[in-house]
Amino acid sequence: MNNKRLISLTVCLILATVPGISSLILADIASETDTKAQQHFEKANELRKLADYDAAITEYKKVISLSANSKIAQDAQYWIGQSYFEARQFDAALSAFQKLLDEYPASTIIPSTKLMMERVEQAKKTKSLFEAVKKGDIEQVKKVISAGANVNADMMPSPRKGIKPLHEAAKYGHEDIAELLITNGADVNAKNEWGGAPLYVAANNGHYKVVELLVAKGADINAIDADETALEAACWSNHRNIVELLIAEGADVNVQDAYGYTALHYALWDADVETVKVLVNNGARIDIRDKHGWTAFRWAVYPGTRDVHQTERHRDKLEFLISRDSDVSDLAKAACIGDLAQVKRLLEQGANVNEKDELCWTPLHWAASTGEKDVAEFLLAKGANIDAETNNGETPRGHPALSNETPLHHAALSGSIELVELLISKGASVDPKSKNGGTPLHRAAQSGHVEIARILVENGANINGKGGKFMATPIQYAAIGHKPVVEYLLAKGADIHERDDRWGNTALHYTAWNGNVDMLEFLLDKGWDIEAKEFNGGTPLGHAVNNNKIKSAQLLLNRGANVNARSNDGYTVLHRAAREGNKEMVELLIANGADINATTNEGHVPLWYAKEKRHTEIVKLLRKHGAKE
Repeated sequence: MNNKRLISLTVCLILATVPGISSLILADIASETDTKAQQHFEKANELRKLADYDAAITEYKKVISLSANSKIAQDAQYWIGQSYFEARQFDAALSAFQKLLDEYPASTIIPSTKLMMERVEQAKKTKSLFEAVKKGDIEQVKKVISAGANVNADMMPSPRKGIKPLHEAAKYGHEDIAELLITNGADVNAKNEWGGAPLYVAANNGHYKVVELLVAKGADINAIDADETALEAACWSNHRNIVELLIAEGADVNVQDAYGYTALHYALWDADVETVKVLVNNGARIDIRDKHGWTAFRWAVYPGTRDVHQTERHRDKLEFLISRDSDVSDLAKAACIGDLAQVKRLLEQGANVNEKDELCWTPLHWAASTGEKDVAEFLLAKGANIDAETNNGETPRGHPALSNETPLHHAALSGSIELVELLISKGASVDPKSKNGGTPLHRAAQSGHVEIARILVENGANINGKGGKFMATPIQYAAIGHKPVVEYLLAKGADIHERDDRWGNTALHYTAWNGNVDMLEFLLDKGWDIEAKEFNGGTPLGHAVNNNKIKSAQLLLNRGANVNARSNDGYTVLHRAAREGNKEMVELLIANGADINATTNEGHVPLWYAKEKRHTEIVKLLRKHGAKE
């Protein structure tokens, strides 16, 4: 105790013996104590709202030590229990509430305390129920249900709201547990945070028996869950037996989801031809259009999914669809599957070699999309417009816009070297630009077709032209994961310092975001600027941190990236990692010298963001390393 404090206390004690003065002094002391207790109480409340439970409990305990037996002390004890409950420390919560009952039996908050204790007990049972369901321990599930666990309670602890025990049983394929839960009142159509019901979860994960059970128990078979139906989920995951089961039980094969897709769209994406046949043979319509106007057939032909087009099973799907009615002309059908004899017959019968459908695709576009060189050559000989442009601005599943694309764009994306060579030899424009500036070279680069990129560059394609979704150069698109293309473009003089026009990113930013460590190391070895900043001041390290790419972040730090570089708003990468709640990333950054108390332009430290987002573990970690409030 310092001298001034000692003197002040001595004077107070002396004056307290003087009649008439003692009561005033004691009142002042009590008032000061109450004020301090109130201040700690208010601080504790703020900390609890930020999910900083340990710090909140510490402040509540200070209230009790300052003002024992008072109303505010009783409230503080209650909120200690509540804080433990919110932190999912259930035993500690029960102890805190019991202490309130024992020490303040006449308190007005006793009824509320007893209710909270009941909630905590129920939460413990819920937690035990989820653990038992996940493990597939049916005997423990029975025991917990018998003890009073709510079979329709949300998962605890979990930020994923709406997940019920039945969702977990459906996810892990525990048919016996699912039936037990339903028998005890579980809602078969309960939706989780993303709108998914147990039937959707079971279908997506391929659990036939659980799907069968849920349907038998009244699950809504045509509900649109998580933006899709259970049938679409089964198609996407290629679970044909579940597709057949759902259809047999009355699933509508033509229901359209939030995107306008039907089950057939999803089957064409990743299921086998037999699943496609099951759908079509059970009434699936080929002519239904999604919200962009695309039919399932056009989606199947689109070269943006070339990785599956090159497989034999996808060829089988195309040929099967061709045998059915669709909105596509006979000439376009023949062109896209390479039926040269049929193409010849149709043209002899008067078909227009340059006919355009509603999206302005010509037969040559269709042939180019599937790499049919012989058909394309014949069409050109018959007068096909080699530079005809499409006229559609939307494509399925986020592919770049196709407006004003020529057959060469499609051929470059398809990966057909022979067709690209043919089109160029016949006079196709090598550098035509689509609506967003994309060229065939952009298409080849983004798809990893290095030989096509070589052909285009040797024939005059602009190696540093900007276009496509990000208004970037070809090498920037290739940097996402196509090393041979990057190597070739570099050898031909691609500018490593070029930035895209949308965000100002370099190729290194794209690679860091994507998390391709091998490519990242290659670019660094070739001289890319590790501290390059995009328009908002973000560095490649910032991109790796923002997208939670631990290995990329580690490599960049090992190569000398500035861990304390700031973006235009004053953020460091530690601010962003703390805000996102990635503990491993935060640990990595701290270990590499991140300034734990750096402030943004608004004056906030990383701890502030961790508290605001209620990332309790990050808060503890930052405090452990000396973070300031």
